[in-house]
Amino acid sequence: MPSLKSLSLVVVALLGCCLLFPACSTPPHVSGVSAKLVGFRPMDNPDVPNRAIMTVRFSCEDLNAAAFSGSTHKLYFNGVYVGNAENTTPIGLPAQGSTTMDMTFVIEDPVMVRRSIGVSDQALYRMESELRYSDNGDLIRLKTHDEGKIPLAGLEQAVR
Repeated sequence: MPSLKSLSLVVVALLGCCLLFPACSTPPHVSGVSAKLVGFRPMDNPDVPNRAIMTVRFSCEDLNAAAFSGSTHKLYFNGVYVGNAENTTPIGLPAQGSTTMDMTFVIEDPVMVRRSIGVSDQALYRMESELRYSDNGDLIRLKTHDEGKIPLAGLEQAVR
């Protein structure tokens, strides 16, 4: 049976290794990341129906930079699902920084979008976003949401 002294030395040696080799530990949990809807603009090709360019601002409030392999965004106007955007471009966020990206917004309920445009030049919206990253080979999905009022300029051409 090992003595208490030799067991203590082993524990101290293991703790020392953990302090000397922190790169072997699990990466820090990604937090403080948000995706906010900035606005819409028409597609370059006006003949593509039910599509618009959607601009999203990604922000990182954390002291660590964050990287994501892509994102998906579901959009609701006045509580009704109207469409989504899929971003397959990697997203790099500096610590306490932000970046803005454009992506194709696919309108799945053009009737609701036309109705919203007919009532007002703005709509109450909710955007549910999912940002993807890999942690030791596992795909992690970070969920965030944003809500508020958004100008509808840029969507008229898509739902004509």
